[in-house]
Amino acid sequence: ALPILPQRIILQNWVDNIKRRAFIEGSDNIPSDIKAIWLETLRRPSNDIRKLFYKCYLKYCNVIGATCSSIGEKGSLGKWTGFYHRYQEIFGRCPISFTTVIQDESSKSTPAELALPLIYGRRSVVIGDHRQLPPLLDRQEFISTLEYVAQKTNVESDRIKTKELIRYVKGRFRELEISHFERLFTDIDSSLRGTFNLQYRMHPDINEVIRQFYIKDGGLECGLTRPHDLGVNDPDIGNRFSRYHGIEIPSFIKPENHVIWIDVKSPELQEGTSRINYGEIDAIRWILSEFNSSSSFEKFQSNWDDLEDKQIGLISFYGKQINLLRNLRKEFRKIPLRISSVDRFQGMERNIIIVSMVRSDRI
Repeated sequence: ALPILPQRIILQNWVDNIKRRAFIEGSDNIPSDIKAIWLETLRRPSNDIRKLFYKCYLKYCNVIGATCSSIGEKGSLGKWTGFYHRYQEIFGRCPISFTTVIQDESSKSTPAELALPLIYGRRSVVIGDHRQLPPLLDRQEFISTLEYVAQKTNVESDRIKTKELIRYVKGRFRELEISHFERLFTDIDSSLRGTFNLQYRMHPDINEVIRQFYIKDGGLECGLTRPHDLGVNDPDIGNRFSRYHGIEIPSFIKPENHVIWIDVKSPELQEGTSRINYGEIDAIRWILSEFNSSSSFEKFQSNWDDLEDKQIGLISFYGKQINLLRNLRKEFRKIPLRISSVDRFQGMERNIIIVSMVRSDRI
């Protein structure tokens, strides 16, 4: 029988990938008669061909992706929930084991999220940046959960330990907010730790804004210009190292501007446990209006085909402010916007980012 879902989806994706590589990337190296037979085979693979592909897929598959939290979920037996059961449905009921486990964005992980994947690997590579956001923990939610556990347990010793933990959280919550990745980075033997001090993502002007935070770690330099300028200001955007934008709007931005601060005099306002700043909403509305009527912005956008490249990243630290920012979509339907909290946006990138600080007098 043919593999069932999700195996069938995996198989079809793999067949499509092979077909694309064979007839787009390497088509010149394939004789036309062989190409025709191969194409027809991939278009209508027989049951035996499908089984052969699937067998090879299982044999040679060497990279499996999952989130740190999902890798610990086993779900209900027999249901398509959790990494554990999906793995066993595809590879058979066998212990999960990997030669190497690689964790990215680890500075945002809680200790549990950081530890879970480690039990499946013979060695681990943990990648992160503790100068960025740590795990986001809600103190009151943390305490309320522990209080609920203390009330529900029937074991007195567990109740005592939980109450001790509640007191610890109330008195030393600041320590819990420190990224476990930071503790590992600080305490691990130097022979097991490495740092990257060149970044190739951002223009050197943006690098200058954040490099102050990496002095203790050996500094942060822009690899687009050091040791050699790779064409960071090249007007030819076809150069993958170019960060040229060419947008020119009088009294706002020129092609040589890559970081802009805008003074906002309006006050921040408390709304529940969050904060808002209406003046920043107005300032961002003005920015989007300028982009919306700018031919140079339109020309810049025309260089990109993917939606992510066209989107403006619009981010803030406060949920209430984000809700207000979402209303701007109705006013600027022609400008693709990616509106998100800072912590959710971490790890992504867009060509243009607008940050609403809320608690500062600048954006």
